[in-house]
Amino acid sequence: MPEIRIPYYCRRVPVAPGVTQTRAVYYPWVPVRVHRDQHATPRMLLLVDSGADFCVLRSDIGAALGITNIQSGEPCQLRGLGRATVNSWFHDAAIEFEGRTFPSRFAITSEPLPIPGMLGRQGFFDQFKSVSFDEKNRVVSIKL
Repeated sequence: MPEIRIPYYCRRVPVAPGVTQTRAVYYPWVPVRVHRDQHATPRMLLLVDSGADFCVLRSDIGAALGITNIQSGEPCQLRGLGRATVNSWFHDAAIEFEGRTFPSRFAITSEPLPIPGMLGRQGFFDQFKSVSFDEKNRVVSIKL
């Protein structure tokens, strides 16, 4: 069965708030393009998040897809581990990944996010036989 293996991407982060010293942290980001109607994002890195129920995008990415009024979508409230509620609205789009394009649904949020978005279980994981993380070797494996 075909498998795609993508190495984690490294990001330097401060060792503590207000400290200039940094450390390397590795994340399972994958390169994708998101399409909606006649609009498409440039290729960008989105976080593969097994704890996310849905795919999520920041509102500026939604605007690049022609969604000027994110509240025109179906309302939803997302909750993270901190239990904070994030107001979001679902919009249909498509994900282009490794030469394949498939339909997805994104919760687009007006809340500030430190990343462009994430790929969750519905809309990304459910398009593949399996998505797994090899933390020791810092690789995300996606079986088609």
